[in-house]
Amino acid sequence: YHESYVSRVTLEPPFRVRAVMHSSPIIKTLTNDWQLEEVVGEPGKTLVKFDVSFEFRNSLHTAAAKLFFE
Repeated sequence: YHESYVSRVTLEPPFRVRAVMHSSPIIKTLTNDWQLEEVVGEPGKTLVKFDVSFEFRNSLHTAAAKLFFE
């Protein structure tokens, strides 16, 4: 099995990256956000916060996947 999709990835200065999926036969929506933050008091370290939201075209697939992500 092989699934692929196309995403538009944008930088939202200064420290946010967003990827939005544009085409997939199985996934209805998919958005990934990365927020980068300097760790106060720890030079050279970065905290990465990652958020993903998605919806499959088939509601049963969405319900099953959300068991692992929510």
